[in-house]
Amino acid sequence: MPVTSSGAITLQNVQDEFGGSHPISISEYYGSDTVPTSGAISLNNFYGTQSAFSFNLTSSISANGTNLSTLATAAGWDGSVPVIMTIDSGRYIKGSSSSTHSLLVDVAGSTVINNGAIFGDGGSNNGGNGGTAISISVTGTTIQNNSGAFIAGGGGGGGGRGGGGGAGQSLYNTPSSNASTQGAIYIGGGSTVNVSYGYCSVTGTVQGGSGGNQGGGGVPNGGTHIGGCCTVVATSNTVDGNGNRATYNQGLCSSGTVANNPALGGSVLSASSNNDGAGSNGGGGWGRSGKDNGGAAGYAINTGQSYTLTNSGTIYGST
Repeated sequence: MPVTSSGAITLQNVQDEFGGSHPISISEYYGSDTVPTSGAISLNNFYGTQSAFSFNLTSSISANGTNLSTLATAAGWDGSVPVIMTIDSGRYIKGSSSSTHSLLVDVAGSTVINNGAIFGDGGSNNGGNGGTAISISVTGTTIQNNSGAFIAGGGGGGGGRGGGGGAGQSLYNTPSSNASTQGAIYIGGGSTVNVSYGYCSVTGTVQGGSGGNQGGGGVPNGGTHIGGCCTVVATSNTVDGNGNRATYNQGLCSSGTVANNPALGGSVLSASSNNDGAGSNGGGGWGRSGKDNGGAAGYAINTGQSYTLTNSGTIYGST
């Protein structure tokens, strides 16, 4: 565990953390964790330090469940000490499935320093739940979310077949998918004496609402009844002059455009506009639910383990 961060400290405390043998010399520990690599050092330089493997995440990741241990091993970790991972500014870790985490912290005593973004996958258009940004399976984890960085659970998808996708369904700061813009317009019929009737449908354009900076727009569920009967056929014994049964084509079939159903999600750049899905079935913003019994919001951090969170950036969703 790390060297104490306050109070009395001895060379033995330093050796217990970083290893070595007697006699103890403070110069053995130049460059340990945050200790200077040269010049004058004192025991005060060792407050809060620990023996750990440090590396920077310099490339963004979009994958189905990324583990800290896997990233550290690829960077040269030997598997024997805690890990300190720093996510560089402008880089992100994004999940590609809302059923799992984006990042799993699976090395005890480790630290994740976030200068970029970690966010869960967005719920699918038909009411899927948002994904978790960070899961933690071990004890002693520290999450440091710095100014300008964010951690966000995925947004829940809007309800029904016309629901918009939740925030995080697409890449960072890119709109999630709107619902399909194709749908059926149903035309209802009527009846009179000796006339049979039925329903018919024609294909029309159903225009989805615009997506927000992240949450996708929805379209009306079901269809829109605009009235009229396509074809009616006489069922009496009336015949025309040539002895043929009379057939009457009312010509009331029609097609058209269903009005917009605006449904906006939220923005990763503005907490004030990060809302549940708007309209009737829009996809939710970061860490927010979808509308119309849509999908649940994803967690920013989901764990039953102990951990420490320091935050000067933005967090969307439960921790």
